[in-house]
Amino acid sequence: MDLQDLFSRLKFITKIKQGEKINVPHMYTQENNWKTTVVRTLWDTDTRQNAQNFIKETIQNCFEIIFLYLKTNNVAKMELVKSMILDIYLAKRGIMNIKYTYRNDTMFVCALETLELRIDAQMTELRGKYPEFLKDIEVPEEDHME
Repeated sequence: MDLQDLFSRLKFITKIKQGEKINVPHMYTQENNWKTTVVRTLWDTDTRQNAQNFIKETIQNCFEIIFLYLKTNNVAKMELVKSMILDIYLAKRGIMNIKYTYRNDTMFVCALETLELRIDAQMTELRGKYPEFLKDIEVPEEDHME
């Protein structure tokens, strides 16, 4: 996956609202209602597992790029890393909204909570290894994210 696609996928996750499901094959969101359930089951087959894999792989690929780019002294790459870190924080709101949509599926919610723990752990690692770099990134508080 190229960097443009990775950024697009990450930004897509930041835009997911409560009550929306991801149509992974066609990359759009759908309202969570009976019509969507029928369409996703019979005609345009898609699953919450696809959504979970999409989110997980996107976040993992982002962290791989971040740690790779932080080893360089390339100014352009450093700016991309800053944007990616901010978008990962914003993606946590999208993940929270997906958890709300699937709140009755305990295992799915737990899988997303585990992903959130991994995000927090990797952000802690970044803060520990690159404190000077990260001090310039203004991360919104979760209570103030839209």
